[in-house]
Amino acid sequence: MSRNWKDVSKKAAGLEEGSYFLLSNPEYSLDTLPDEVVHHRYEEPVVGGDTPLTPKELRSFFWQNRRNRVLTRPTATVWREGNTYGFGAVVLRSVLERLSNGY
Repeated sequence: MSRNWKDVSKKAAGLEEGSYFLLSNPEYSLDTLPDEVVHHRYEEPVVGGDTPLTPKELRSFFWQNRRNRVLTRPTATVWREGNTYGFGAVVLRSVLERLSNGY
């Protein structure tokens, strides 16, 4: 799956605090997801720190991780918390519960 990392990095740089978007369709409104679907944030890899990142810095981060399995899934997301950015996925609540219980 080919992605326009320049557009993705611009979208990520413009994210509001605590929000995320779907990589496969960045314009899709995640407010319309059913109640049984949740957003899971992966702890690694992340990028950021005390100062806001530029779209170019974000693009480098995305490019370095472009083959990471979490980014190749159709449900992959990019999230922002403060000046920190990372990856996640939109999953069914039952799947997340099952995985967190070790099943």
